[in-house]
Amino acid sequence: MSYFVKNSNLSSIQDIVNSFTQVITQQNALITALQSGLSTGDTNLTGLVARVAANEGTFGGLNTITTNNGSAIGVLQSAATTTSNAITNNASAIGVLQSAATTTSNAITNNASAIANLNLNIIALVTTVSTFAAAITALEYKPPLPILHWDFNNFLDKVYGIPFANPFGIVLSNGSAVVDQTGPDQYLEATLPVDLLSKFSKTFMFKFKSYAGLDTVTDFVVSTYGFADPRYTTGFSIRIRNGEIVVTVSGLITGATNSTKDIYLANHPITGFPGVIFDEFAHITVVIDHETDVITSFINGVGNRSTAAINAASATFQEVARGTYYGPVGTTTTPFYVNNFQDAGNGTGYYDDIKIFNSALTPVEVQYYYDQQSI
Repeated sequence: MSYFVKNSNLSSIQDIVNSFTQVITQQNALITALQSGLSTGDTNLTGLVARVAANEGTFGGLNTITTNNGSAIGVLQSAATTTSNAITNNASAIGVLQSAATTTSNAITNNASAIANLNLNIIALVTTVSTFAAAITALEYKPPLPILHWDFNNFLDKVYGIPFANPFGIVLSNGSAVVDQTGPDQYLEATLPVDLLSKFSKTFMFKFKSYAGLDTVTDFVVSTYGFADPRYTTGFSIRIRNGEIVVTVSGLITGATNSTKDIYLANHPITGFPGVIFDEFAHITVVIDHETDVITSFINGVGNRSTAAINAASATFQEVARGTYYGPVGTTTTPFYVNNFQDAGNGTGYYDDIKIFNSALTPVEVQYYYDQQSI
């Protein structure tokens, strides 16, 4: 107190008081501002608490999501592990497939080589087969050849050159003999060595077309029957008469020296008559089988009739067994006629391609000659 008395006056004290007052006023202002800030801070703190609470709710949701995501992530991790294993397995499988592909590629290469070799072998086989086929063709079975064959390009037999005598002027036209008149003078005659002719099985083959408008009974005849008296006929006869193929074979009567009888007989109706012989050439075959005693006829390569041949009414076993009779001992030749039967020539038509065989042809052989009619 003495200090102030001594060292200062009232104004100085007042100044000091004023200074303190100003400081206090400033402090009060600061306190008021602080209180206002605290009030604002309280308000902000309340909002912050609300936000914290909201954030805690969000955090709860996040925790749930995180938990769920964690579970999902676990599943995904498991799936990823499975996928990884599958990828590993697939990689292994791909490796196996690649190995198999390599093996297949090698196999394809080998197969291609084998195929190329096979092609070469096939070419060689084809060549061999062709050669073999040619050899087979060369060695192919051929039916028996005819012992006599007239194709009527001329009047000569193609095997031995035996001619048909033609004193009556029968003409040849387009490779056929044309008999266009009836009567005893309209025939051809050849002289055949008996040794050429079989006494047993034989086959006759010819082509024939009836000459429309002339004879209506007997259309065709080939025979060795030169005698008018049927008691002395020798050899054989093939006739087309009244729509039938009529076949007779003569044999010597037991105990006789020159008398004969029919040991074989056949009357075969012609399938397709009359058109088959009037409209075009018919290929006709007659097979006399002495082993089976059967006569079979064929029209255009197809079987027509087949019948027992023995003349059961009169021929004995011994007479049949001796076979065809061509004449007494010492006979060397026999006449052979086209359009003559027991001195009667009344068959009108076109005659062509007459063949005689010393065997009973089979159906296959007949078909062969029908297919090869130019032979």
